[in-house]
Amino acid sequence: MKEMHVFGQVLSLKIRYKNSGNVSSVAHPYLVVGVNHELNVVEIAQLESLRGKEWKAFKWGNKPIYATNPAETVIDRDSYIQMDNTFLLENHSKLKCYRRQKDKLSEKS
Repeated sequence: MKEMHVFGQVLSLKIRYKNSGNVSSVAHPYLVVGVNHELNVVEIAQLESLRGKEWKAFKWGNKPIYATNPAETVIDRDSYIQMDNTFLLENHSKLKCYRRQKDKLSEKS
């Protein structure tokens, strides 16, 4: 079976936010941070822009990702992800329709 999603890809999704149960009205970028083939799930974390929130990137559970060092094709600005606030999704073939592109983050990010 061909792998549908891999670590480092970015999906553009409308998902509930802030544990309120409300679904976002606009799509947000989510980074694939894990793939479990046995359970057939992908783990995703929301990408947030660092602009004006640089201090948040270094809080516990957050990971900064820089767009320029090394040069990245899947993000266009410095960002961070909250690794303590991830989602599990079924690794369904229709999810590939939500990929921004086939590229993924470099190994150094």
